[in-house]
Amino acid sequence: MRKVQLTMGAQEKYEIIKRLAENHISKNTAALKIGCTVRHINRLLIIYRQKGKEGFLHGNTGRLPVHALTDQQKAEISRFITINTGIRTSSIVANSLRQMTPFAFRPPHFAKSFITSLSYPLRRPDVPAGK
Repeated sequence: MRKVQLTMGAQEKYEIIKRLAENHISKNTAALKIGCTVRHINRLLIIYRQKGKEGFLHGNTGRLPVHALTDQQKAEISRFITINTGIRTSSIVANSLRQMTPFAFRPPHFAKSFITSLSYPLRRPDVPAGK
């Protein structure tokens, strides 16, 4: 069994449900402490009995976002900026590039040349334009 690191809120919920499962507190008390309904307490109790502490982890924990840039994409952006502006980018700048849009740079033709120079699409192929 792997070691589970919960957030503070999830850890508090876990401890309250654990005390409920050990019959130290009632469902009403647990609902008041967590701030939810008794029906939701029943759901949390089922999760606790089936999965234990891992059941209180968020489903996306440990996953990269879909829109995260790969290391190759970051290097390509960094290289493009260095070539076209003469500004040397560090890894810190490269990591923050995902928050910037190509249109934040000047001159205006820079954004157009940037987009055409990319070897990967800016839009996911399964998402139609305009959405």
